[in-house]
Formats: sequence, structure tokens, C-alpha cells
Amino acid sequence: APPRLEDLIGRCLQKRPQDRWQAMAEIQAELANLQNESAGGAPSLTKTPSHRPSVQYAGFWIRAAARLIDMIIVGMVMSILRFAFRTMPLIQEGPFTLVVGCLYEFYFVSRFGATIGKIGLNLKIVQADGSPVTRSLAFRRYLAMGLSVLTGTVGFLMAAFDREKRTLHDRICATRVVRGK
Repeated sequence: APPRLEDLIGRCLQKRPQDRWQAMAEIQAELANLQNESAGGAPSLTKTPSHRPSVQYAGFWIRAAARLIDMIIVGMVMSILRFAFRTMPLIQEGPFTLVVGCLYEFYFVSRFGATIGKIGLNLKIVQADGSPVTRSLAFRRYLAMGLSVLTGTVGFLMAAFDREKRTLHDRICATRVVRGK
């Protein structure tokens, strides 16, 4: 077999998912290049990058651990606020907890690309193309997270079965949670 074909097959058989082809279109383009070269033509101009930076998606359990850390932090903040302002009935209400949670999520994701729990576990939320999350996307992602909760947390469990470890709100907002960026 030609060496380039062996390289193509070898990349398909890589042990680590991030070392494999990421999309069928990349394989098809590379096969078209090989076919064009074997027919005596010049290589196609639509070459695929051979050394794409590897992306390691954060799995379900590490994301659950980050969420647990965030819940503990928000819970501590709420306890302090409720103690300090115990005479204000508004602070004792559930909607106030949602507002604090929203502000926490929005501030840290829009500013740092991750909540404190994710930062502590070296995770980052990025857009599908790898670019940082915008402020409006951080807010929309928090709202979409509500749908993951409304599904009886099935929206969160989707990360355990998805190749890119996406939850329902990641799919809605075209975001990914990656390791070590």
C-alpha cells in the first residue's frame, strides 16, 4: 500500500480519540487527494491538516465533580447571605437562589471561561471552534442548563454517551467542555 494510505489508515486506528480523524469529511478529502495523485493528477488544494491540535473533552464524572464544587460554593454564599440578611424574607426564597446561581455562572464563565469548580479541575468551556465563550453565550448557556434540569437531569447524563461529551445545554449552545486549556 502507498505510504500515504498507510498513514491514513494508521490515523483511523489510533488508540486515543483525539489522535483520530475528527470528521468523515476529513477522511473523504484525504482519500480524494490520494485518488487524484494515483490518477496522475496534482494533489487537490483542499488538504486536511495532518497535525491538528488534540482536543481532550471533559467526561461526565469530572464535570459532575466540578458541578458539585460549584454547588458547595453557591451553597456557602447563600448561607452567608441568609445569615447576614436574615430579616429580609426575599433572601430566604428559592428564586433568589436561582439569581445568585445565575450570577455566579454568568460571571465566571463569561470572564474566565469556567466556573471555580471547572477552574480547579483544569476544565474550560469553549465554543465548537475552540474560541472563548462570549457574555451572551454564557447567559444563554445558563438558561439552556435549565432545560437539562427540567429533563430530570437526562440532559446532563447525555455527556456520558456523546463522543464529544456534550450535555443538552452544550448541544443547544454549540459549546464544549475541554481539559487543560
